[in-house]
Amino acid sequence: MDWNHWLYEEITFDGLVTCPRWKAIKSFVKDGLIPFFSSYGYTFAAKEQELCSRIATGLFVNASKSCLESDWKFEHVNIGSTEYQRLHYYHTIDSDAWEAFWSIWGTWYDVGELSERGSDRRYDIQEYCWTQLSAHCSPQMQMLEDTLRACEDGGKQQPAISSSYTTSNYGKVDDVYLRDMNEYSY
Repeated sequence: MDWNHWLYEEITFDGLVTCPRWKAIKSFVKDGLIPFFSSYGYTFAAKEQELCSRIATGLFVNASKSCLESDWKFEHVNIGSTEYQRLHYYHTIDSDAWEAFWSIWGTWYDVGELSERGSDRRYDIQEYCWTQLSAHCSPQMQMLEDTLRACEDGGKQQPAISSSYTTSNYGKVDDVYLRDMNEYSY
């Protein structure tokens, strides 16, 4: 199947609506992914249209591949992030959060549970989103950096987020390891 045929193919989206795949992907990104990540304190570096295009490309190129064979190594913008940031990302948006997300947004063929490669594409999207985040504009990453910087200072400088750290401003922000590191570094 060629790109245009695939992109304009009518699919059932949200269990009810039949629409061209491009429209489903746009809604998935605009109404699903972006608000989901925002609710956890993450901001995408890529603009909405760019993110739609990149996810569409990844879905098309990898349609019949397992997640172990798939190749989403294009247009990475989250370059130079730290291992701490990545681990915090997986702690903040964990498998329960993704499961809740997919229960709402995983009802179309490309990412559906009943699709042969739906779970592979879900995993691919989860991993690919990390590469599209803005390390500088995401409150979640700024909070992490403030906490780590305070720990490195030996507690001389209180992190800007300490007073609201355990509140749930961005989903699951109470990272017990970071909190302990912050408390015991003084």
